[in-house]
Amino acid sequence: MAIAVPSTNPIYPSSTDGLIFKSKLGNQYIIPATKYLQYGATAALASSTTETSLFNNTSTTAYGTLVFGGGELTNGWNIANVVGAGAMLRVRMGGIIANTSTPDLTIKLTMTNSAGTVTTLSSTTNLATVAITGTANWNLDATIIVSAYSATVGQFLTHGQFNYTQTTLLTTGWKLPYTATAANLDTTSMFTLGATATWGTSSSSNTLTAQWATVEVLA
Repeated sequence: MAIAVPSTNPIYPSSTDGLIFKSKLGNQYIIPATKYLQYGATAALASSTTETSLFNNTSTTAYGTLVFGGGELTNGWNIANVVGAGAMLRVRMGGIIANTSTPDLTIKLTMTNSAGTVTTLSSTTNLATVAITGTANWNLDATIIVSAYSATVGQFLTHGQFNYTQTTLLTTGWKLPYTATAANLDTTSMFTLGATATWGTSSSSNTLTAQWATVEVLA
């Protein structure tokens, strides 16, 4: 049902496009919203080759939810109610990293359904890190796009960047591939967004910590 809004109101809900801002010139813009916010650090991933979450959504230092779809009634992205293609999520996070020698590191974005089946949206897949001087910063910025949609299946394309500083002046960047084949997810299911890291070599000197994260609904 369309909602009648006074013409003088600069911000108003749209039954098809979400929350809209109308500029002074009359242009209309979609207002993004934060779905999840994490401001507390995860435990350091070190002395391990186990795939480990970069979210600490069970902590008191995180707000919101990483769950999407399946007739979700809370505010935010609802896979089951997406009208056509074009819905977008933006995942951003950062923290600190250190290594010894040049160990492999895999950064991955996933969706896990209620049955525990994990679908990989994008992965760097065992890339060798460059030797890092001391402890450095890292950040991840990725966009998840609904490229096609039907009543039961949504096609999701993901691409982004994972960057870390080698020294004060040098930064190394890896792509989170924009895959040619979309990840097909049943839109009637509940899915939990995941972001993980896996070291290829176990060492107390190979360490990575996520200090913050946000998940935004762009459209």
